[in-house]
Amino acid sequence: MSVPTLGCLKLAAAANSLCCFRLTTLQEFAASMSTQIAGFDNVALSMLSVFQAMTLSNWSFTMYRTMDFLSPALVIYWVILIIFGAFFVVSLQLGNTAACLTLLVLGHLQ
Repeated sequence: MSVPTLGCLKLAAAANSLCCFRLTTLQEFAASMSTQIAGFDNVALSMLSVFQAMTLSNWSFTMYRTMDFLSPALVIYWVILIIFGAFFVVSLQLGNTAACLTLLVLGHLQ
């Protein structure tokens, strides 16, 4: 089964090359986006990957990806990040937010 294309466009930088776009299903798009977000290629992606791990959103995929690329010893980093980041820092921030909202509702904060 062939995948239909939207057409081909000539790139301005390389006049001989064609850039073809193909239609994908929603599942293929979601799978490609989840693999593109996780990574440590630059500072922005690194911060996004650490935030993704701290919210426990698909952190195991990122852990396996970095372990395959660098070393299996990185599991120590990920376990410390999950224990400290997800369970301690996020819980501390949620507790602080709940306490401030309680004080605000009771009228103690102006």
